Amino acid sequence: MSAFRVESWERLPAGLVHRDVAAVAVDERDRVYLATRVRSCIFVFERDGTFVRTWGEGLFTDRLHGLTTHPDGTLFIVDDAGHSVRHFTTAGKELGAIGPIGVASDTGYDGSNLATVARAAGPYNRPTNIAVAPNGELYVSDGYGNARVHHFSPEGRLVNSWGEPGAGPGQFRVSHGICVVADGRARLPGQVGPHERPVQQETRQHEEHVDADIELEEVLPKAAPTVEAGERRHVEEQH
Repeated sequence: MSAFRVESWERLPAGLVHRDVAAVAVDERDRVYLATRVRSCIFVFERDGTFVRTWGEGLFTDRLHGLTTHPDGTLFIVDDAGHSVRHFTTAGKELGAIGPIGVASDTGYDGSNLATVARAAGPYNRPTNIAVAPNGELYVSDGYGNARVHHFSPEGRLVNSWGEPGAGPGQFRVSHGICVVADGRARLPGQVGPHERPVQQETRQHEEHVDADIELEEVLPKAAPTVEAGERRHVEEQH
């Protein structure tokens, strides 16, 4: 896969602007959805950049962080300062939430210094993203103010959580995003260092590793763990 720049792709109506784009998703019709900050809403475009609409004004904080398309064509939106993962149609109708909304779980986090995350807790404290596994189960990375991954059923029921603060096996320092690849592995890029370490381990044993490829045993069992050494450094800057 290669990336390339398209000049003047989005064609906005006169007077309509946005600032930061925190996340992008594409639906089955190739419509493009932007999760924007400051204006804090969803911008919708056709594939060629033609503006369609915005929606969600007034529903989110200025810290939208994740936007994920479900195979059924709906969208999950992660609002880190809103401590929420919410489910919408592509037209902006809210379908419900995955986990609680608006109340930070008690991790000791002071709201700005990542080093103050003293303990893991339940959903959520500034969650960052959500991934949909091939079997429909949901995995949420949580986040700036927590050190967990939360596993939900396809219906949104919390199944289990794992992780704690730190840099060792089973520990996280900012689980900054998550995706599930076709063979059932979840990839969790963090903000701990410039190198990622591929690790394949079983989530049921709660042996996940920060900045790692982590096998989801419920999806596809794999072989014994392998670790590729790499230099690590702690990055406190938040994106």
